[in-house]
Order: sequence, then structure tokens, then C-alpha cells
Amino acid sequence: MGLQPSAPPFAQVLAAEASTRPARVVRPVAGACEPLYAATRVVSSEAFALERGLEQAREELRSTQEECRALREQAERDCAALLEAARGEVEAEKRRAVQAARQAATRKWRATLQALEQEITAQRERFEHDVLAASYRFARAILDVEFAARPERIVELVAKALERARLHGRIAVHLHPDEAPLVRAALERLRSESGVRGEITVHQDRKLSPHGVRLETEMGTYDASIDEQFRPLREHLAQRTKRSGGAS
Repeated sequence: MGLQPSAPPFAQVLAAEASTRPARVVRPVAGACEPLYAATRVVSSEAFALERGLEQAREELRSTQEECRALREQAERDCAALLEAARGEVEAEKRRAVQAARQAATRKWRATLQALEQEITAQRERFEHDVLAASYRFARAILDVEFAARPERIVELVAKALERARLHGRIAVHLHPDEAPLVRAALERLRSESGVRGEITVHQDRKLSPHGVRLETEMGTYDASIDEQFRPLREHLAQRTKRSGGAS
């Protein structure tokens, strides 16, 4: 008869204890255990490297963003400075342009005023010349009319001339032939009124123009004619005419 072996008593005791005690799970401490397989270790190393690379990339991105922000702020400051400098240059150029325009306008107005003054001076000189010439012609016309209306005015002219020669001992009065008889007729009155003590003689001279009076004494000749009295004015007019002709 075959006999079945019975379980050892020690095994039975262990089985009984295992059935009565709760199961205890023992967890490994983090980092205290190593993966059991080589592939697991490789995957963990790669994951760790990826984490480190991702963190470095994030740090580089933050650094790059900071640098970009700093560059942008610096560029904005530089642009603002350039814009301000450009505005200053524009204002300075505008002021220089305005100043140059003012100077050009001032020079132009000065030249215009100078030309205007010169034209006014020339017009004034021409006007004075014309007035003097007209006055000369008018005075001569009045004298001609006066002598024509009053021929005895020649006697008054001779009397004025004798006042300058009354101290001479011999006086010869030369007149136009048409006026000599009038003076000869009034010779005694002329002698007494002028105070001439010397000899007075009256002579006709066709070279003299009407109203011409020339006195000859032992000391020289004196021209008291109307033409001689107007001679300074004629010379002045001739000089002005010559200057105006040379200027033109």
C-alpha cells in the first residue's frame, strides 16, 4: 500500500501564518533602486537629457527674449534721439534758410533803394537844371520886355556901373548904338548922381548886344551888361549840362 507523505510541520506553520497575516508591500526608495533592465536605464537617461535640454532651451529663450527687449528699447531710444536730432537739424536749416532769405531780401531792397536814390538825385538835378534854364530864359524875356517898354532902364544900368568906377579920372562908356543916345542925353544927371568927378564919354559899339554896357578906365575894363550879369548862371547851366551828358 502506498502511503502519501504528509506536509512537513514547518511548512504548515508557515502557511498558517501567511493566511492569518496581512500582505505588506515594500516600496523601493526613490533613487535607491536601479532599473532591472538595460533598456529601461537607457530610456530614463534619454528622458533626463531631454528634460535638461528643454530647460536649457527655455533659459536660452528667456535670455534671447531679454536681449531682444533690451535691443528694442535701445533701438527705440536711438530712433527717438535720431528723430530729435533730425528735427533740430530741420529747425536749424529752416532758420538758416529764413536768415539767408532775409539777407537776400535786405540786399535786394538796399540795391533797389540805392538805385531809387540815384534816380531821385538824377531827377532832382535834371529838375534843378530845367528850373534854372527856364528861370534864365524867363528872366531874359522879362528884361527884354522891360527894356522894350522902358528904354530909359539902360540909364539905370549905366548908373549902377558908374558907382563902381566913380573914383577913376577917365571913364569911357560903350553901348549898343540904339541905346547910346539915351545915355548921352542923361550924362550930366549920371555924373551928379554917381559922384563921378572925372571925364565921362559915351561910345557906340555894334559888337555889344542890346542892354550891353562896358566901362573902360585907365585901370582896366568893367563889363556891366545884362549878359555879363547872367554869365555865372549860364556857366552853371553849361557845367550841369556837361555833367549830365557825361553821366548819361
